[in-house]
Amino acid sequence: MDDAIKLLKLDLGVKGDARNDYYKDTLEAIISELKKRKGITINLDEIDDKMLVVDLAAWKIRNRDKGTAVPTNLVYAVRGRALRERSKNNAG
Repeated sequence: MDDAIKLLKLDLGVKGDARNDYYKDTLEAIISELKKRKGITINLDEIDDKMLVVDLAAWKIRNRDKGTAVPTNLVYAVRGRALRERSKNNAG
């Protein structure tokens, strides 16, 4: 989780540690939401999963009060990850 927080802070251009708890909670909420809504089990040891969660968290933080739709690239990334999860579960 610490690596994901560092990457998120880099993405946001943040240097201080004052909001680390908020960033951690945001990342955990996104991981939980992906599991509950899309059936995606995130493994933060996998760079693809880590970057997906960081990208979603950065978008959410930047747009928390704007009410804008999730960008297409993130929608496709989540959709692709969900498909990989399903194919992995069907292969076994």
